[in-house]
Amino acid sequence: MMDAETLKAMNRERATKAARFKKVPFLVEEENIKGFRREWETGTLSFPFPNLGDYRPDGYELVNTHFAASQSPGSGVDTTSGQIEVGELAMTIPEFLDHLVPGRHYALIDEGQFQVHVGEFTREQT
Repeated sequence: MMDAETLKAMNRERATKAARFKKVPFLVEEENIKGFRREWETGTLSFPFPNLGDYRPDGYELVNTHFAASQSPGSGVDTTSGQIEVGELAMTIPEFLDHLVPGRHYALIDEGQFQVHVGEFTREQT
């Protein structure tokens, strides 16, 4: 198991890389959510969310943090298989899909050895 300092260093590295490549959160639309559900059912699900770490691109506001800490039920998403039980600390993939909002942007903002934390963003209109 990775220690906290290793995880923090990895998160800083991801943020630096995201800033360098000007990564932005992925815009989710209703069609994406339907596609994610189909992919989950067929075992081919792969989220397109970039890993931003602590980086916050200009023009995007973090408005919600899904699975933000492993301190309360439904606070993380299992990255190994998604085959956890409802009510455990880590949210299941189907539970996560129920929380996606069309028109919002999503990105990984923290990643542990077995869980990821997903930020929900809005984009400022210019």
